[in-house]
Amino acid sequence: MVIAGALWLLLASPVPESLSGWGIAVVLTIVAIVLALGAGTGWIAFQRADRVDEFSRELRDRAYRLAFRFFVLGVLLLALAWFVSQVLHGQITWAVPDPVGARRMAALLVLLATLPTAMTVWMAPAAGDDPRAAGSPARAGRLTWRWLPLISVPALFTVWLSGVALMPVSGATLVTLPDPGFAMTNGHCGAFAATQQVARGFGPTVRLLAQVCWNGREAWVINDPGAPTPRYFGPLSSGVEPTLCSPANDGTDFGVVRRVGCRVWINGAGTVHVRLRAQAGSGLLSIGRKWIQITLVVTRSGRVLIFT
Repeated sequence: MVIAGALWLLLASPVPESLSGWGIAVVLTIVAIVLALGAGTGWIAFQRADRVDEFSRELRDRAYRLAFRFFVLGVLLLALAWFVSQVLHGQITWAVPDPVGARRMAALLVLLATLPTAMTVWMAPAAGDDPRAAGSPARAGRLTWRWLPLISVPALFTVWLSGVALMPVSGATLVTLPDPGFAMTNGHCGAFAATQQVARGFGPTVRLLAQVCWNGREAWVINDPGAPTPRYFGPLSSGVEPTLCSPANDGTDFGVVRRVGCRVWINGAGTVHVRLRAQAGSGLLSIGRKWIQITLVVTRSGRVLIFT
């Protein structure tokens, strides 16, 4: 139970910022530990009332009451972890919002699914050796039946891996025109943010953050040393963020992102093109590996032609 609790705290904690693809291993380990301990107690937490004796019913009732209190505490810890992550890692105000995140959602689901069994094991650590707590062998069922729920561990892994490999990539964009945080003389500026998620966030996530200015002659990306220098450049006010093409802050908790590349160019008509390409996958050899692309095209008059 101590190991399972420590792993849950790691899953819920804002530190480290990314689990480097080990998120699914943490979740499966917690589930496997709790299921194994639950099998040792004869699954008192889920037995029908007529299949357990009075001692076991009282133990189960107390475990459920305690589980509810710990669930409330866990939700408060997740809220605190979100607040601490905003303080430690910061949040660009014009980025695509992701208030919960797959990592915290996984921690909440694990908490909800495992707390009744975990509290039963904690309150009766020797229940598997006590006939009063587990009921008679005939009532508790065969030993093989007790361990049958462990099948859910490889089943859960298969569902996750299938989702990363087969689910389409989902995306979201956020455009702020004009951006009130900064401006330019004789022109206008805007902020563009986009994310592409694999398996609805339970896989890798990549993002693009770019600030673009235009003045009727050409458009260009600002504060990016790799971008082409515009011919007509006016002074900027403060508040400019660097262009960012990378995994999201927690985008590699449940997968990996490799070979991230960002290309910026301005064509003869003064239209700026930004293209992000990244290879994302499960991290298990080439399973679920796919290319993700985000494209932004803004004309010299500030018209957004493409942003996907």
